[in-house]
Amino acid sequence: MNGDEVYLAIGEMLFSIAPNEAKFVVVDAEISKGNDHCKFLFDYIDAEGKKDWFSPPSSRVDSDLFDCLLLKKEYSEKGLVGDFPVWVGCELSFNVERSKLSIDFRYE
Repeated sequence: MNGDEVYLAIGEMLFSIAPNEAKFVVVDAEISKGNDHCKFLFDYIDAEGKKDWFSPPSSRVDSDLFDCLLLKKEYSEKGLVGDFPVWVGCELSFNVERSKLSIDFRYE
């Protein structure tokens, strides 16, 4: 999967799990230093701006999302990050109405 395909897969995944009342889906992801597991926190924001948590309908979502985020490992192994540090976590924000994904990466 290339970068664009990964972002498309993440967007489709977040759209498919969004609660009915969600205007935004926000996922906080933190990948372990060994790249062998990830911690996810799933939230949504409704039309009134209220934020609430939710759980995906299946653990498969965690697994598939983790696979997509492992793109970081591939970028690092191929030297595509240059002299920059590799990110350790991110916040995925998906606008349900516009089907627009944004990702804010966190670094150590």
